[in-house]
Amino acid sequence: MIFILAFSLVAQAAEHASPPLPTEPRLQICPLDLAEIRSITPLGNLNPRGGHVFPTDHIYLNYSRREGLPVRAPTSGRVFAMRGQIRDDFKIEVQVNDRFSYYIAHVLPVKGLSVGSTVDSGEIIAHTSGRSMLDLGCVDTHVTLRGFVNPDRYPEPTLHCVSSLKLDALAFLATGERSGVSRRAA
Repeated sequence: MIFILAFSLVAQAAEHASPPLPTEPRLQICPLDLAEIRSITPLGNLNPRGGHVFPTDHIYLNYSRREGLPVRAPTSGRVFAMRGQIRDDFKIEVQVNDRFSYYIAHVLPVKGLSVGSTVDSGEIIAHTSGRSMLDLGCVDTHVTLRGFVNPDRYPEPTLHCVSSLKLDALAFLATGERSGVSRRAA
């Protein structure tokens, strides 16, 4: 609840600003309606029971696992991969530009979405599966994480993961009404 209040104050300051198109990696809206988010688990979470024995390269949006909630593209790009997951849901990967991509996982893609599809910021690209929290991961190839004991054990994108919370991922608070994402009252 405290993080929502803090970001709400930031949003009020920028409420009337129209952000320019990003030249740096930036997420423009939240993939889920704010009223549905119960908590956020940050980057680097360890969860051996859940299958993460290494720090996660994504955040989790806990939405109480309600099935069928709309999931929006946090910024525009082109779908470059759609991968089936263990529980019959999907991971959708979107390339934004030559250096930045993001993915949303544990979702059911909308009909017609496929590899090569262009998505616009705020467009409904999937619905929650209800089987797990929503994963939101961001990759910036201009960033290479250091400090891994054995970097060869990690998938290449993990070496370039960045926190979506540091990429204006919550800037959607300022523009949420235009994208159809409601703001949560503080």
